[in-house]
Order: sequence, then structure tokens, then C-alpha cells
Amino acid sequence: MNNLLFVNNNDEINSIVEFSIEDKKYSFDSGISYSEAIVFTDRGVVAVFHSRPSSTSEYVGALFGLDGEKHFDIPFPSLGSQYAHVHSNYCFSYEIEGGLKMVFSTNSVIYRDYWSDYMLDKKCYVASGLHK
Repeated sequence: MNNLLFVNNNDEINSIVEFSIEDKKYSFDSGISYSEAIVFTDRGVVAVFHSRPSSTSEYVGALFGLDGEKHFDIPFPSLGSQYAHVHSNYCFSYEIEGGLKMVFSTNSVIYRDYWSDYMLDKKCYVASGLHK
């Protein structure tokens, strides 16, 4: 597993991601008013997540290099056509082998909070379930 750094943003309009690895400081403009960034120091990438719901964005965040070069967008997981009315919000993540387990809240009592496993190398979700 990787060494991780978690960067929280308390300013809803800030898109500058700043962190340090050992004695080296990094800073880049992600273009995302983010709620959380996760730095994978061993992989040399940063996953940046915004706090907008799926009703206003197709993407929950993006993956960047340490220098701020954008690699790709991370879409919200698909819940299927029967749950098209359900809107998701990113809550938090933790590392799993090869990616992240992301926890989402919803606006629905029928489809409650859930988790989804996202594989960074495959650029896709591979599992999901209801959050307990």
C-alpha cells in the first residue's frame, strides 16, 4: 500500500492544492473547488475531490500528478437507470489495494449512503455496496 497524505480544504472556493513530501513543498491549481485531496506519495499522484453533488457534475474529482498535470477525471459511480433521481455527494475515501474506497451520501431514503471501489490504474469502479 502507499504512503498517503490527506489535504483538507476549509475554503469552498479554493482550488490550490498545497502539501509537502519530506522537505519538498508542492502547490498547484487543480481548477476544482475541492473538499479533500489525497496524495499517493509512492505513486506520485493526487486525487482531488469536490463537494458538488452528482446533480451538478458528472465527475466527483480528478487525478493529478504531483506537478499539477491532470491525468483524468473521476466520474461519479452509476447507480443505474432506476435510481436516476438519486443524487450523490462525496463524503470521504480510504485506500484499498490499487485504488480508493469512496463513501457517498445520497438525497434518497430508498438508496442510502453507499461505497464504491475505484481502481486508479483501470480508471473504473469495480465494486459497490450500501454503507453501514
